[in-house]
Amino acid sequence: MKGITPTILIALSIGLFYFYVNPQYSVIQTLQVDQERHDTALVASEELYTTKSSLIQRYDNFNESDVLRIQKFLPEQTDDVRVVLDIDTMARESGIVITNVDVRDTPESDPVLVAKKGGIVTDTNPYKTLYVSFSFDGTYTSFISFLKKMEMSLRIIDITDISFVQKADGTGYSFEVSLQTYWVK
Repeated sequence: MKGITPTILIALSIGLFYFYVNPQYSVIQTLQVDQERHDTALVASEELYTTKSSLIQRYDNFNESDVLRIQKFLPEQTDDVRVVLDIDTMARESGIVITNVDVRDTPESDPVLVAKKGGIVTDTNPYKTLYVSFSFDGTYTSFISFLKKMEMSLRIIDITDISFVQKADGTGYSFEVSLQTYWVK
């Protein structure tokens, strides 16, 4: 009996280790790995919260007129009417009355879009484009004044096409202008 008791106790210890301690130890190791991941995520979220608070504080310190200028420079949404009104204001300041205004989200002669008509067109740009075309009658001097006002505008405006012909009575020109402007998606 003396020799069998230690053997039973050793076998019982080995069985207890394999059937109870080892599975519990594996569970504890898994929980420790999860805890490390959660701790890392918690530190990252605290850093993000600190960064967010700092950015909000910096944004709140901006001058409101500067924020409005930035929003006009690259707006977050399209406002067709505002774009046309801005262009019309610049034209009137130059002594021009614009007519035949056409506003589109896609260009009429974009060969890529024409080729893919009926197909899916994927646009990966972080911005959208608004296409505007219009015509007016005026002098060359008023036209140059209008272009300078557009150049000085806060809104990003790219003139894509200009055509003009002299009027039959020789008093000025008939202009046609196409341009594009942008906003953030």
